Amino acid sequence: MRTNKIVSTVVVLALSAGGVSVSGIGLASDDLSANDSKTAKVNLESQSPLAAEDHAQGSKDLSHDAGIRTAMGGPPLGDISVSRIGYNSTSSISYSEYGVVGDIAAFTAATTACNVGTETLEWFSGSSARHPLRTQNMYRLSADGERFEMIGMNWVTHAFCALSETGCGSCQPTNCSTLGIGCASSNTASRAGSTNLGPRRDINPVGTRFGGVGPGTHDHPYLLPTGNSVIKGRLQVNVNDLSIPGAEYYFEIHYVTHDEDLSDRYNNASWMHVNMPPSPYTGNIINVLPIHQFEVALNAWQEEWEGSDTPVIIKAIDDFDQGRFHLGWRVSANGAGIWHYEYALHNMNSHLGASRFEVLIPEGVVVAQVGFHDVFYHSGDGHPGEGNFDGTDWEAEDTGSGGNRRLSWSTPVFDENPNGNALRWGSTYNFRFDANTAPQDAEITLVQYRGSVGGPGRPDSLWITAQGPSPLTGACGCPFDSDLSGDIDAFDLAHLLGCWGPVEPGTCECLQAEPTDDVIDARDLASLLGAWGPC
Repeated sequence: MRTNKIVSTVVVLALSAGGVSVSGIGLASDDLSANDSKTAKVNLESQSPLAAEDHAQGSKDLSHDAGIRTAMGGPPLGDISVSRIGYNSTSSISYSEYGVVGDIAAFTAATTACNVGTETLEWFSGSSARHPLRTQNMYRLSADGERFEMIGMNWVTHAFCALSETGCGSCQPTNCSTLGIGCASSNTASRAGSTNLGPRRDINPVGTRFGGVGPGTHDHPYLLPTGNSVIKGRLQVNVNDLSIPGAEYYFEIHYVTHDEDLSDRYNNASWMHVNMPPSPYTGNIINVLPIHQFEVALNAWQEEWEGSDTPVIIKAIDDFDQGRFHLGWRVSANGAGIWHYEYALHNMNSHLGASRFEVLIPEGVVVAQVGFHDVFYHSGDGHPGEGNFDGTDWEAEDTGSGGNRRLSWSTPVFDENPNGNALRWGSTYNFRFDANTAPQDAEITLVQYRGSVGGPGRPDSLWITAQGPSPLTGACGCPFDSDLSGDIDAFDLAHLLGCWGPVEPGTCECLQAEPTDDVIDARDLASLLGAWGPC
């Protein structure tokens, strides 16, 4: 069941060399269904930075912003969207399952693009860059629903020859160098996996590149994928990610084209729940209807927890005119005084990318089980001559003190490593940890990968309000379990000895016997040893 109100709140507080500036826009549509994007009434509201925002159950991103440009007096343009995944033009199931090479399985899905705009879309073939590009991604939801992770991606497919099919409204057909208003163009799975595959790195999905014009500007000719001919460039997934009992799987298709307005670049993705075949992954992939048009796949995680007391919250984060991120999160209690914080950060179409993710942590709060997840690169998609992009996990650090303590994950910025493991457009990374306090509104910071390369005065960081741990109030979960492992063991003993002597108020509290006295001494040591073993 869908909620009756779809809300996307976008708040950006930008820090540049010129000081602090604020940009915000809120979008709301009452009684909006998934397919009403072209007739939705859109309200524009100014928002203050770090304002208390809607954390209501089922709050959903309004990804389909079509109509905003026209409402604001802009010119009519084409608007590309995805209307079908895994079906060919005759509505037959169409996936390609290529089998396994080493520990990698490869797939592609048929897709159908729709022009839901008010002008034709260019679809030129050959050496021209004036055509859409499409990406295919795969996601996995863990059996317990706690984790929603991206597990595979392909190289982009360069579209050619629009078919002017029906199925998207009243089609106004054109020749195959354009896609007419209200027309569809299908692409079979075999074609999507066998021709015109190019690297994502050459594409800026929302702006100019090297003096080009419009989103989706890219280079021609482009380099072709390298590696084994069975899997190169296709949607690659490690077989270990496909063998998780009880897990659910999802395909996401995302189109990028150069002749759209900024306001219409956020409805270009759709997702489909699928049943994957067993090993060796050459059986048929089966769709679990319906398609979720105009939505990024992250919404599947939110749908899983719809109606729960601990829902998934998703916020869209607009980096001015440089693209959009989505941040999804869920906080759950394990019943032992510990809360799990799970974040999924999706870069929909920001060429600037992200290289750092920070959560504000109150002093004294114990943080443990810190984790990170990314997606692997393949087929020589790094900068020419340098193989794949670096897949090194982001480094986690707990730094600062007082009101400036932060848990952060980071990778080197572009100037330090142009081949680094940035959160690039069309991908999702995950950040997670356990803490011994309940959630509250908290500041989240994103640091861009390319920094101010977007132009003079561009921000290097984006701030939003999400949820993080609340200040410590004396509750430490299991006393003396300083790493939240569920056991009092050698780690906790070493931690206590490291805190020995007077401590600052609010620190080392989980290592102090009651009543606490801000001193770690023999009394605390004896209490820890008396509690040794499982909590």
